[in-house]
Order: sequence, then C-alpha cells, then structure tokens
Amino acid sequence: MKKIVVAVAAVVAFSFSAVAQEAKPAQQQPSAQHQDHKEKKDEILYREGKLVQRVNGVETAVEKDITLKNGAIVQPNGTVKHADGTTVALKEGDVVNLDGKVWNKKEAKEQKVMKGEISK
Repeated sequence: MKKIVVAVAAVVAFSFSAVAQEAKPAQQQPSAQHQDHKEKKDEILYREGKLVQRVNGVETAVEKDITLKNGAIVQPNGTVKHADGTTVALKEGDVVNLDGKVWNKKEAKEQKVMKGEISK
C-alpha cells in the first residue's frame, strides 16, 4: 500500500513539474530595425514648435546649434544644414538621428499601416 501511495505521489509531482515547464506561446518579436531604433534613444525631435534633444531617454530643449556625426548642423529654430550645403526646415513630428537622417514618425507609421506591416 505504501508503494502505491508513493508511486501516485511521484506521478502527481512529476506531472506538476512537466506542466510548469510547458513552453509559453512565443510572443511576436520586433524586427531587427525596430529593436535597433528602440535601443537608439539619442535623437532630436521637432515637437509643438520646439526642438528637443533626447539623450539616453532624457529630453532637453535645444538652445544652441548641435553638430552631428556627419557634419550636419541642427539649429534651435528647427533648421538642419547638411554638410553638402542643403538645408531642411523641420516640421511638426520630424525626427533627426545623430547621423543626420530626417524623417517624420507620424508619416512613417501611416505608411506602415497602409502597407499592412502594423495595425493602428
């Protein structure tokens, strides 16, 4: 009788440990580009008519020119002067990364929604 009780207890204990180790459904992993963007928190944003610099997740108002890695200069009034002499006036929602690439987050999201890459 003892052997049966011990055997049943062992089976029950084993089944609980097997259930606890079941794999959870895999969550959708963000794309490598998305992960890279998430890790890069250093960027310059034009928001509500003001230029804001984000460094390590901390945002501060831009009060003087910022020279980027590629030689571009971002001015507090929202003008980006590229090293080749071209200038870009930032508009609401524009973002400049530290390599001087300019894009608009809202427009980029709308394009991805239209392509079906993400949902609203």
